[in-house]
Amino acid sequence: SQINQHPPTTNFIFELLDNSISFYQKNISQRSISRCPFKISCSAFAKIAISRYGLVGLAMFLDRYYFRENKLAFLHYKRVEEKNGIIKLDDSPFLFR
Repeated sequence: SQINQHPPTTNFIFELLDNSISFYQKNISQRSISRCPFKISCSAFAKIAISRYGLVGLAMFLDRYYFRENKLAFLHYKRVEEKNGIIKLDDSPFLFR
């Protein structure tokens, strides 16, 4: 049997966040402007970070989300070129430490 790492209230919050992000990915993000400068989309980053690190992951996502609007972000991350020639920022090392 699997042992829950978080209290039931926290599990409910994480499940609600995960379901909200999934809803956004399926119903909204497809129609939004693709302007995210990061290789991993913000919603995918949030799902991974929250599932791995809990509340710390939520803080990681919020920090990343608000930092992405800063033009100086391009100075701090490795740049990678996508197949379509668009340059994206790779911050995946923060998820996989």
